[in-house]
Amino acid sequence: MKKIVAVVLLLASLPGCFTIVSRRQEGWDRAADYLKTSLNQFQRDEEVFMNSLTQCQRELFWRFQSNPNIKDTCKPPLTEVQWNWIANLLQRKAVLDVQALTLFEEYDRIQREDREDEEKRREALAAWARELGSRASRVSTQNGQTVYSEDECIGPVIMGQCHGSILPKSDYHPTCYGTMLNGQCTGPMF
Repeated sequence: MKKIVAVVLLLASLPGCFTIVSRRQEGWDRAADYLKTSLNQFQRDEEVFMNSLTQCQRELFWRFQSNPNIKDTCKPPLTEVQWNWIANLLQRKAVLDVQALTLFEEYDRIQREDREDEEKRREALAAWARELGSRASRVSTQNGQTVYSEDECIGPVIMGQCHGSILPKSDYHPTCYGTMLNGQCTGPMF
């Protein structure tokens, strides 16, 4: 029962531990929204421009994207303003493509870091729960701390403290009524 209470207290003391959305993710979401808005504006501008062209000029526009040295054979030919529009649209499209690629690379990096951070949080939480569990199992109900020998510890003993479970080998264990320091009682023990 003490271990359950310790884990509940531990979880209550970590309010933001299980937050799924990180600040990096929120930043990515804002950048994605901005890119989506820019792409929608680009598509509207492209549609308006395309509607102002003849069928021949539209085909020329699509062929121009793959071959910029193409000759204008349309009647009427594209004006200099229309060629400038084409250049502007293609430049904006290239910038949007680069932004999208960068954004998706950033998204992958954020997801990878969030997975690593989540694993670290889980490891820290598990270590802390083990620590609280081992402390709770050693605390006596008489305001003292039961002292066990190192060979009764199942798990690593670090600086005189058991970081695992206790398997008592005898019925009697003295109680320390002082502070435990590196596995040694600094007060009365009986």
